Amino acid sequence: MTHKILYVIDNLEFGGGERGFLQIIKGLNKKKFSINVAANPGGLFEKKVCDIGIPFYPISFENRFNLSSIRNLRNLIKAKNFDIIHSQGARADFFCRISVLMKNKPYLISTVQMPVDGFNIAIIRKRIYQLIDRFSEKTVDCFIVVSDALANTLKMEHNIGEEKIRKIYNGIETNIYSSEKNNDGITKKIRNSFNISDNDFLIGSIGRLCWQKGFEYLIRSVPDVLSKYPNVKILLVGEGPLKNTIKDLTKTLNLEKKVIFAGFRNDVKNILSALDMLVVPSLVEGFPMIILEAMAMEKPIVASKIKGIIEQLEDGKEGILIPAKDHNSISNSICKIIENNQFAEKIGRAAREKVEKLFAVETMIRKTEGIYLAVNTQKHV
Repeated sequence: MTHKILYVIDNLEFGGGERGFLQIIKGLNKKKFSINVAANPGGLFEKKVCDIGIPFYPISFENRFNLSSIRNLRNLIKAKNFDIIHSQGARADFFCRISVLMKNKPYLISTVQMPVDGFNIAIIRKRIYQLIDRFSEKTVDCFIVVSDALANTLKMEHNIGEEKIRKIYNGIETNIYSSEKNNDGITKKIRNSFNISDNDFLIGSIGRLCWQKGFEYLIRSVPDVLSKYPNVKILLVGEGPLKNTIKDLTKTLNLEKKVIFAGFRNDVKNILSALDMLVVPSLVEGFPMIILEAMAMEKPIVASKIKGIIEQLEDGKEGILIPAKDHNSISNSICKIIENNQFAEKIGRAAREKVEKLFAVETMIRKTEGIYLAVNTQKHV
């Protein structure tokens, strides 16, 4: 019996959610599952979906309350008679939940990477979103969460029964992301493109330039690091609404020659290979893929001690965890890694071992398939 699945995601930008869905889509047993995708048209996600021959249905998610898009999605679901709808992202979740208010609705699964409670928006707008979210959650048959912290949030704050929640960690391709796969030629090419010499110690931070990522605190840590190690350079990879603000901060601190803004890159593995260290100064996270990628490549990591990340790294074992919003702790931790190469190599090796044990993409796909196969595909009210 073939399960007909429709994946629905906002796709307003290519991020961890889009990456995760692509991993599942590529890895699913095509003899057991018929795969379709509905998402905002344009961009890298649509291209990657179409490149692997998966039917793509354009649905606009640019407006949270787009009745036309909801109607189009509802008509698509009715016409194609899907067994399972799997959504991810606040708008995709909302559109799907409204669209399946029908007789004999398909089984609805929602992957939660970041609940609306964590959105940085005006308080009244957030309250409206929360009310809509709480009401519409009743149509969801199964919630997939990427961390214990998110599972507890759904249980304790959203009053969702434990039987409806399944935890599946994000996964990483350990055969691709590996220190053994590092190509010295590519590494040198990346460093040369940013005018980074072999003698420079390169610290990277990768993600959307927004308040949740806390890049400000990394920048504020740099002067103290440079006072001890003047050969350090910082590579910021990503775009976002705070780009100009962060650039202004680098100017204020006279760091224009030390902080490099790389913009959006679709070659993150190559970027990681060129780094000597990764810093993740986030204030809020779900279960960041960039940490898993760096762990798989045995890079020493300094990261905020916050929900999600603490399930990836144990302080002093696979990385260094520091309090959020604490630039002094960031600078001290960076210096500790720079001055202790043996320690850096030790935590890098331990990180790789943990990824292989807990966070391999094959494990994520196998557990997701298990949920799909357990679904009673007979239409139900």
